[in-house]
Amino acid sequence: MTFADRLRQVTAGELSVGYVDEGPANGKVVILLHGWPYDIHTYAEATPRLAAAGHRVIGPAHSCSAALEAIFNTKPDLAFVDTRLGSETCEAVLDELRAQGVPVVICSGHATDALPEFALPYSHLAKPFNDSEIAIAIAQGALDQT
Repeated sequence: MTFADRLRQVTAGELSVGYVDEGPANGKVVILLHGWPYDIHTYAEATPRLAAAGHRVIGPAHSCSAALEAIFNTKPDLAFVDTRLGSETCEAVLDELRAQGVPVVICSGHATDALPEFALPYSHLAKPFNDSEIAIAIAQGALDQT
């Protein structure tokens, strides 16, 4: 089954967004929040590997409101978050994740020294990233911090 075959769709008005919900229902939840330009394929290779490792993978969310809804609905154990979600910065999303005690890895096309100040306290993966970099972020204890 290809990544495209595993996509689900949600429609809000005229907007139709693809996302995945993959992995065991009782697995630790990893939420993937990817910003603009929105591309579901950002996590195409990582999603099945995370699911095979026992994680429930949700995402991506393309806006702050979609991200906050996903966070409230899924209670994630770890979040990979872009610094921009749609036309917004992810500060409100990071505030909510922090309030819930959810570990965060910032995924951005910016080098660490070019990240916005609000993103600096978090671990960082520079795009494009690969599966081994995601595995390292998880192995460094991100899922055990909660």
